[in-house]
Order: sequence, then C-alpha cells, then structure tokens
Amino acid sequence: MATRNTQTAKTPLTTSTTDQSTYGTWPPSEPAPHDPPPPSELSILITSSSPLVIGTILQFSQVAIALLFVGRLGKDELAATSLAYNSFTFQRLLIPNDEICRLSRDFLRILMLGGPGYAFFECGKRLLQAQGHFSAGLYTMLFCIPIHIFLTWFTVVHLHLGIKGAAISMATIHNLLPFGLAIYSHLYTTGDCWPPLTKRTFKNWMPMVKLAIPSLLMVEVECIGFELLTLLAGQMGTSELCAQTLLVTFCGFIYKIPFSLSIAASTQISERIGEGSHRRARETGKHAVYLATSFGALLVIILLAFRNQIPPLFTNDPGVADLMSSVVPTIAIFQLVDAIVGVTNGIIRGIGK
Repeated sequence: MATRNTQTAKTPLTTSTTDQSTYGTWPPSEPAPHDPPPPSELSILITSSSPLVIGTILQFSQVAIALLFVGRLGKDELAATSLAYNSFTFQRLLIPNDEICRLSRDFLRILMLGGPGYAFFECGKRLLQAQGHFSAGLYTMLFCIPIHIFLTWFTVVHLHLGIKGAAISMATIHNLLPFGLAIYSHLYTTGDCWPPLTKRTFKNWMPMVKLAIPSLLMVEVECIGFELLTLLAGQMGTSELCAQTLLVTFCGFIYKIPFSLSIAASTQISERIGEGSHRRARETGKHAVYLATSFGALLVIILLAFRNQIPPLFTNDPGVADLMSSVVPTIAIFQLVDAIVGVTNGIIRGIGK
C-alpha cells in the first residue's frame, strides 16, 4: 500500500505542468501544419505584373486608336500624325512635303495642351507602383479608354475634324488621366504616402535628382533614336513613313508586356533585398528572365506565322501593307532580344544599379 502511494506521488499530472495559456497551440518556432505555404516568387511576379501589362497596353492604345482612325483618312494624315509624335522642331528642314508638316504642326499645337496632365499621371502612377499598387494604371485606363474611343470617333468621324479631332481627343484624355488616378488613390490607398504640402517637401531632393538624371538621359537617347528613324523614313516617301510609323507603334505595343514585367521584377527584387532575403531576390530575377525569354520566343513564332495578316489590321493601303510585311521577319527576331534586355534592365534597377 505504501509502495503504491509512493509511485503515485512520483507521477506528475499532465495538467499541472502544462501552460494553460498555450495549451493546444503549435510551437511558435514551427509552422502550423494547416497553414498554407507562402506564395512562390513566380506566382507573386505573375500576379503583380498582370495588371501592369493590361494597364500599359491600354495606355499605349491611345496612340494606336488615333492611328487607326487617322490611318483611314489617308497616307498624308497618317504620316503627319507620326511626325507629330516623333519629330524635332526643325522637321520642315528635313521633310520635303509641306502639307504633312502643316498637318503635323496643327496636331502638335493641340496635343501639347495635354502635357501637364500626362506628366502628373506618370509621376503619380510610379509613386503608387512603388507602394505595391500595380492596378492603379489599369483601373485608370479602364475608366478613360472608352471615353477616348468615343471622343476620337465623335471628333474625327462625326464632326469631320480630321487630324485635329484626334489631337483634341488625346489632349482631353491626357488631362483626365490624373483625375482617374486621384479617384483610385482615394478609394484604395490609405494616404500615408501623401503627406501635406510643407517646406520639408522641397528639401533633400538631390538623391532623387541623382537617380533621375541617368534615367532621363537614357529615355531621351532612346526617343531621339526613334525620332531619327522617323525623319529618315520621311525622306524616302509617304508610304515608307506610314509603314515605319505603324511598325514602331506595333513594336511599342508588344514591348509593353516585358516592360511591365520589368517594373514588377524591379519592385519585387528591391523589396526582397530590403527585407534581407537575397535568395528570394535571385529567384525573382531568374523567373523574370525565364518569362521574358519564353514570351520573346513565342512572339517570334507568332509574328513569322502571321506576318501577312498583321498589316491589314492597321492600314487599307496595299503599298504600306506590303512594306510592313517585308519588314516583320526582321522585327520578329529583334523582339526576342528586346524582351530579355528590357527585363534585365528592370532587375538591375531593382538592385539599385
């Protein structure tokens, strides 16, 4: 009897040694078996880049919509629209056709009225993207593009304003874009990154300026290259200039996909580096390059297979369509390299170089 009592006394009760506040919980050092695994870097990259792709394509479609409507008016109007987007102020010294220069001048005089709104939209969109709001541009363009299509039809076709109508439509939409972005910010952001306007707002700009100047020079050099191509095409003739304009527009339309992927990769890599997860940053970079290479290869196949079907979508002029078809194979090969270079540039930006 005594022995049994002694053994009983040496056996502790489970409830007496268990912390009742954590009873039934999983140890904090280990993940609970029912918790879902964290999303992979590839899924995060695809999820964040998808709205960027759609948004940038819709934004670039403003130019495409104008060209589609103006291209039906004639080759001179299409060529003038091209020069309005891609020319220096001394275009008349290089383009022998005075009528095209006059139309281009009229287009630019109206289009420049939308410059302030477009600049505000681009800066605000980049600020929201840095905060992880990749859908801001998408929702803004979904709001503005239907209005743009209606205005372009109304001014060009219904009011018969021609190239001036296309310019009026674009200038109006450019000034509407920041309002759409403001509505998105009011509905979907907390406002923590929108401090009040004080004297501190105008201090410590130099680090930002040092980062902005190389980017500015890079963009300007790229734009000048396209402008020179347009001016040289204008020396060859109206048909050549129209074909070059439509091909550049088409290539720019396609490039928005790897460009959007590069923005998402840059933001995601910088976030991983900021949180000290270099392994996940390298993983994001690898996935971005793989996606860009796959997209570029697929694009080469599509362009080579449908090179004769693509030009009639943009113009009804047989001469311009034939010129475009003859150049599409060369452009197809270039798109593979362009996609890879665009994404790798985003990776380099993400690591702060």
